[in-house]
Amino acid sequence: MIKLDAGGPILLVIPIAFLLFMLIISFAEGFMISKFLKRKLGWATGVSFTANIASAIVGYFILSSFKEIPMQLFALYLVTIIVEGIILFLFNKGKDISRVILATLLMNIISYLFLAYLVYKFT
Repeated sequence: MIKLDAGGPILLVIPIAFLLFMLIISFAEGFMISKFLKRKLGWATGVSFTANIASAIVGYFILSSFKEIPMQLFALYLVTIIVEGIILFLFNKGKDISRVILATLLMNIISYLFLAYLVYKFT
């Protein structure tokens, strides 16, 4: 079972690897946030890291009801879009909501393509 957002099951074994992975994903997503929402990269990466940790926690508790990996990935993606979308909106109240939604969708598509690759390669 996949337990956390973009961490994947392999990285759960080694907390340092999980944290490093989360930082890399947060930087990549932060880059997209900075471009879409015209924010500084450091700030955007911090918001992305906060959103990723929040969606990881929520996802951890929701996934116990899903047995098959494709359904887990789909459920995780939906949870991530909702949780991270809300967090991104809260940190960007003055920005156009459609830009926030687009940034949320695109940054997570890239993250989840990478996650799917890792899951299918190592499971």
